[in-house]
Amino acid sequence: MTSTAGFEHYEVSNFARNKAYSMHNSGHWQGIDYLGIGPGAHGRVRDPNTGDRNRTFNIRDPKGWMSQCEHGGTGLRRTLLITNEEAKQEFIVLGMRTKLGVPFDQFRELCGQDLMEFIDKEAVETCLEAGLLTKSDDALAPTERGMAVADEL
Repeated sequence: MTSTAGFEHYEVSNFARNKAYSMHNSGHWQGIDYLGIGPGAHGRVRDPNTGDRNRTFNIRDPKGWMSQCEHGGTGLRRTLLITNEEAKQEFIVLGMRTKLGVPFDQFRELCGQDLMEFIDKEAVETCLEAGLLTKSDDALAPTERGMAVADEL
């Protein structure tokens, strides 16, 4: 129904006309860093000194967040290190939510390893045979049918 109205299904729960994709969400699904600004916001940033990737969580309460910021703080409540293993898994899970899937070159660049060396090849083959995934020279991606069950891939 949405495709007949001119909408493209570009992510599990998102549709767009004329490739007007959500820039924020697209960056998130592609593993791009983002800042969380404001009370309750979260982010994913790389430490410029160490190269470590971190999740950041700001103070939830607006008054508490503002008070900390007014007194020289950043409003940050907590920071968690994202291990390389977690980064690989997250990149795959988020990529499998989009029609672009997981581009091999981006996975290698972000994670320092070839996707097909890391991923469960037997599970991939099963999904390929079931018509849930496609594999090209560039990426491993869900089919339309695969996006319907993306949380299970």
